[in-house]
Amino acid sequence: MVSSAVMKTNLAKIGNNSFDADKVNRFVQEIEKLEDERSLINLSIRDVYKVTRAFYNGADIVTVPPGIFEKMYEHVLTREGLVQFDKDWAEYNG
Repeated sequence: MVSSAVMKTNLAKIGNNSFDADKVNRFVQEIEKLEDERSLINLSIRDVYKVTRAFYNGADIVTVPPGIFEKMYEHVLTREGLVQFDKDWAEYNG
């Protein structure tokens, strides 16, 4: 019988205690050894890089403050892409 569970990690606390956020990868590997299905949620991620690393290392869900979510779109290529899209859309629609 397969049960479902959620494993939560608080990366803000991990980071505050001088642990590398990439340690989540090892945590995920240990979870995968278990026979029951689990989801990994990383809580309170406080910078954009760690959001990326959390997903890269196997997190299913992350929680972030609104400011971090907004910063995820603050990249020069995102801004340039949106400007180009708006220009192309305007040309397409005449």
